[in-house]
Amino acid sequence: MATGFTPLQSGNTMIWTYAALAAQNGLHFEAWRFPDKTIQASGTGTVTVEGSADGTNWEVLNDTTGAAISLTASSNDAAVILENPRFMRAVNAGGSSLVVITGAR
Repeated sequence: MATGFTPLQSGNTMIWTYAALAAQNGLHFEAWRFPDKTIQASGTGTVTVEGSADGTNWEVLNDTTGAAISLTASSNDAAVILENPRFMRAVNAGGSSLVVITGAR
């Protein structure tokens, strides 16, 4: 079962928060209306962010250097997301993390 998120919109900013993303895929959401996005993770595990055009086929997204985003949650890592797919989701390979994705237009 996928972990849900809490959305919060304020003006031109949207925040999607996964409170306890534990060794699984987070539920996906539509993010294309907010092209400038960042991801931050804290807790345990390795967190990636994936994008999809159709909600079925997923690819790991890249940071502004072109490298695949892979955050070490215990280091309280953050990254700017380069791509702007229609759908996004956070994925934790192990442990339990607080994951926050912020988008702005």
